[in-house]
Amino acid sequence: MYGPLAQLVARLDGIEEVAGSIPARSTTWRVGELYVVHHPMNIPHYGDYQKASRKTRQLVNMDHPIVYPAMGLSNEVGEFLGKLKKIFRDQKGKFTERDKESLRDELGDVLWYFTQVCTELGLTLEEVGKSNLDKLFSRLERDKINGSGDKR
Repeated sequence: MYGPLAQLVARLDGIEEVAGSIPARSTTWRVGELYVVHHPMNIPHYGDYQKASRKTRQLVNMDHPIVYPAMGLSNEVGEFLGKLKKIFRDQKGKFTERDKESLRDELGDVLWYFTQVCTELGLTLEEVGKSNLDKLFSRLERDKINGSGDKR
């Protein structure tokens, strides 16, 4: 076996190694209906990985007014989700009035950054909202509201 993932998988109950794992040097494990494929890396130390990974990096110029609000949007969504996670983890999903106020404040920050992103793209909140509802009602009418993919 190779690496910590394969070692962890090997310790789980009800696992069988699947013969003829492809590609070479990989191992496929079956857990019920789930298949786990482990591809060993030929990198003995993470320092080597770090050095090798630099060969694939690209320097991207992000000097554009949309960058700050887009990053802020992502950050505020993360803050909202972090608070929500703790409500479910620590309070079994029971919301207090204080929780609702805190989440409302985070959603206000999300709305502010979202509005700035729309403005940088020359979009109004009305047209974004209308476009979204048009898309969703089209899916509903065609019985495609469930599933995944933008073009369903």
